[in-house]
Amino acid sequence: MYLPQCSEEDKRAAAAHNVCIIEAEEIPGYDPIDWLATIPRDHQMDFVIGHGIHLGRQVPLIKRVHQECKWIQVVHTDPEELGMFKNYADSIAKGEKKHKAEVGLCK
Repeated sequence: MYLPQCSEEDKRAAAAHNVCIIEAEEIPGYDPIDWLATIPRDHQMDFVIGHGIHLGRQVPLIKRVHQECKWIQVVHTDPEELGMFKNYADSIAKGEKKHKAEVGLCK
C-alpha cells in the first residue's frame, strides 16, 4: 500500500496482515496527498484504487511512468444530498460544487 504518511503503529498493524506499506517521498511545498503522484520508477504497480475526489489529479502523472497501470476511482456519496445534513453555511451549494467536480473526474 502506497501512502503519503503513516505512523509506526500503522506499519505494525499492516505487517500483522501481510500488507507492506511504502511511504511517498515528501515534496516540499506540496500537500501530502499530492506526493502520491511520484511513484518510485522501480515499483511494479498494476492498479491504483482512489477513494473520493482528491485522488483524481494524480492520474496523469502516474500514467506517465506506469503506462499500463489501471485506475479504479470510488466515489460513493452524493455531495448535494449529503450537504442537507451538514451544519455549516452553504453546505448544499458546496455539495453541488463537489458533485460537479466528481462528475468531471469520471469523464
